[in-house]
Amino acid sequence: MKNALCLILFFFAGARMYKTGDLGRIVNGGEIQCLGRMDHQVKIRGYRIELGEVEHALGKQAGIKDVVVLPKDERLIAYVVQENGITANFPAWQQALRTSLPEYMVPSNFVLLPRFPLSPNGKVDRNALEAMGQEIEKANRVYTAPRTEQEKLIAKIWEDYLYVEKVGIKDDFFELGVLLL
Repeated sequence: MKNALCLILFFFAGARMYKTGDLGRIVNGGEIQCLGRMDHQVKIRGYRIELGEVEHALGKQAGIKDVVVLPKDERLIAYVVQENGITANFPAWQQALRTSLPEYMVPSNFVLLPRFPLSPNGKVDRNALEAMGQEIEKANRVYTAPRTEQEKLIAKIWEDYLYVEKVGIKDDFFELGVLLL
């Protein structure tokens, strides 16, 4: 009975479809283009994650004024606005989250911002936030070039594997997108 309630009549073709919660549109005379979720639920490494749950848990931590969590390359990135005068403590925040959330819901990276970009209607502009985060990550990354032939070879392998322009010898591969070694 529960599945029957999730089935809706597709008004164009009179067919039945399953209501997934994904946002889409019809293009090219009937083809459905998926635009993402209507809610903030994502799937990372096979796990469904409600981003609001992660944001709520992280928002309880000392020093965090506001937080938005977004997916990126099979991991979670937390965008944080700090309370004035409080020093960021990423490891403590991650450890606190591990007491209430499973490991796959703990953000692997944090981006500190003075404020969140807002859309014309006053809501957090998640697309602009993601673009800002990418620029900040690039600006904060210190590149140390490979010196030996071995270092150059390993850097080239990682650049090809991760689709990254430059990999330095001091880069953290997990921050570059590696999930497992």
